[in-house]
Amino acid sequence: MAGKTSLSPETLIALGPDVLARLILEEAEGNPAFRKRVKAALAVTKGPAAVSDIDDWDGLDPHDAYRLALR
Repeated sequence: MAGKTSLSPETLIALGPDVLARLILEEAEGNPAFRKRVKAALAVTKGPAAVSDIDDWDGLDPHDAYRLALR
């Protein structure tokens, strides 16, 4: 019998980028808070100006959004 599957950076990395991307997209479709976090993380790769351009933060300050994305 196989052991329990644990969530860790190593086990997630082993899934590969394609599987992880699909899982992220599926979760983002049904979870608005997660979708915002993913959008913030993507914006961070483009710099602070891109984070401040996100318009659906529900009153969240762009600086807070940047910190949220970096968590």
